[in-house]
Amino acid sequence: MSSILIYNKILEDLEEYSSEQGDAVGISEAVLNNLLLLDPNNWGELIPKIDDTGLPSDSPTTSTGVFCVWDNVYNRCQSSCTWTVPAGVTRAGFQLWGGGGGSSSGCCCGGHPGGSTGEFVSIIMDVSPGETYTIQNTCNYCCLGYRGGIQLSAGYAQVSGPGITSLCAAGGCGTLCSWSCSGRFGLGFGFDPTIGKYISHKEGSNYSNNGQYGCRWMNPASTSPYGSCFCNSGYDYCFTNSCETAGTIPWMASHCTQTATTIDEARNPVCGWIPRRWNAMCYDTNHYGWLCYAPTVCFGASGATTAMHPGSNYCQGYTSGTCCGSNCSTAVQGGIAGAAFGCMPGHGAVFSHAMGGNNSVCGDTGRGAAVRVSFC
Repeated sequence: MSSILIYNKILEDLEEYSSEQGDAVGISEAVLNNLLLLDPNNWGELIPKIDDTGLPSDSPTTSTGVFCVWDNVYNRCQSSCTWTVPAGVTRAGFQLWGGGGGSSSGCCCGGHPGGSTGEFVSIIMDVSPGETYTIQNTCNYCCLGYRGGIQLSAGYAQVSGPGITSLCAAGGCGTLCSWSCSGRFGLGFGFDPTIGKYISHKEGSNYSNNGQYGCRWMNPASTSPYGSCFCNSGYDYCFTNSCETAGTIPWMASHCTQTATTIDEARNPVCGWIPRRWNAMCYDTNHYGWLCYAPTVCFGASGATTAMHPGSNYCQGYTSGTCCGSNCSTAVQGGIAGAAFGCMPGHGAVFSHAMGGNNSVCGDTGRGAAVRVSFC
């Protein structure tokens, strides 16, 4: 589907929100591009890659090949190496996954929607034999989030060397107040994976009302707040049965600043980028609901792809009970485990959900940063 057709789809999806139609018509090219990247079905057209299917894997010294640099034990710790371009190689592709953001615990009745994804950056550029590139992935914060505290530091992926001024994929950012700002001050629109449509975030959103009500979910049609409060400096949300639902929160791109990618034009670079994204969720007055994780790009040692990693967009419902993010039952069995959720670089942390006054649940760490290099 071309960008024009996708743009028309966005407008069509938003037609039912007449109050937002004017905003949709006037969206900038940068915002449009971000919106296109919320739907993983568009990644294949918009993100460049070297097709290295069938090339030798884990072979950094051959004339053609592919190799990965990441923490393949814990998928959260530091990893690094240098790579010297082998003889006969003229073109290289670098795919970078920034580490996923962490999650905090829920307290009493409350929870956390799970961490945002890290940035994804993909470039193809000319290289010359004998040139050396440095590849580095920094650590995600290794401790689990807890009540009143969250993993704020997600690792970044970086490549430096000849022809590169800046090539980095940042990690997932922010607390729930940052999540709120992504809706209020960010793109203005998101993608609802449950219906496959773009929607205005104002049809169900988490607002920050600049101090009068603090950070919390709010009624989009009212100046009075309702819905969960953001508690503990925005590290989790607190729910009571007097709260009303705020509707569907779609997949949203983070409002955090895009990391600059600067490559020497003489290297004939082709670049692509997917922003950090927050999970989609919705719950009712019983604190029963669903959550759909923001997906990540498929990762592996062979067959470069910009397709979605199978299962990374896993959706689940939840009702009563208590779920500790780090060992949530949905993270160790069923769909997420079947898709090797723990081995998806750049994926955000598992959500947490607490009921019945439980204050002892924990959060989760985001998945680590990674770099994949393919060359021919």
